[in-house]
Amino acid sequence: LRFKESLNLIEENLKKLLLGFGKKIKEYKDLPCMAYTHLQPAEPTTLGCRFAVYAQDVLLDLKLLNFVKKNFPQIRIILLDKNYGFAEGNNEGIKEAFKDKKVEYIVCLNNDTIVDKNWLKELIASSEKEESIGMVSSLVILPDKSIHNIGLSLESALELNKDGGISIGYGVKNLKKFNKDIEIFAPSGTAVLFKRDMLKDIYRVNKEFFDEDFFAYVEDLDIGFIGRYLGYKCKFSSKARLIHLHSQTLGRASPRKIFLIKRNTFLLAIKYLSFSRFIKFLEEQIKLNLRYAK
Repeated sequence: LRFKESLNLIEENLKKLLLGFGKKIKEYKDLPCMAYTHLQPAEPTTLGCRFAVYAQDVLLDLKLLNFVKKNFPQIRIILLDKNYGFAEGNNEGIKEAFKDKKVEYIVCLNNDTIVDKNWLKELIASSEKEESIGMVSSLVILPDKSIHNIGLSLESALELNKDGGISIGYGVKNLKKFNKDIEIFAPSGTAVLFKRDMLKDIYRVNKEFFDEDFFAYVEDLDIGFIGRYLGYKCKFSSKARLIHLHSQTLGRASPRKIFLIKRNTFLLAIKYLSFSRFIKFLEEQIKLNLRYAK
């Protein structure tokens, strides 16, 4: 009953929001302004047109909600009062899932992904190959069919002037290069499976799962560090495949995204790197900034 009431409440609020957008679209349809997008420079448009873009996003959310209500009535939706980011938002979901003692696995999946039909089955199969495996990362493919990542690397965190940053396999076109399961340093939060036991151990130590100070970005590498410190391995599942549309929430090069990545990478370096490795990290950061300045 509570689930149905939650869905109905969300649907009602989305409809009200769409009606509000409709009024603003008409009111400001001829008011000129400059529009900034994530993929191109600012360009002239109208404020009404910008409201229409936001309204389109809300309409897609409403259609998705109706699809879920009709086809997946067993799905539980958690209502939060604001955007708490990837870290705390997923933490709330994990806490809810842990109320069911039968839950053995937790999967975090980005909202801009299209998974293969056997994706979840393959993740679970890879996780069961060794008892010490606590995290499993997917084969994440971009729309151009190149690899986005198979997980995250510690070494590339010190070499951020490399394309793809901390992502393992970024830009590789030949998928056969990663055609078998291998151990990696940390999973990508795009599509990751965690075993319940590992998350319980992390919570016992830190009183949270993902570090909520990160808000979004790099929290997946952080949880990889913690899991390894606790004795768990991370595996890449070669058959767990999905397409990642990438940066559909904050945008590919939005100021907010850049700030979070920069800040969180420094937070992680301060938390885990030795003094000598931290100095190397700073050197690479300076090289990166000089490269972009050109």
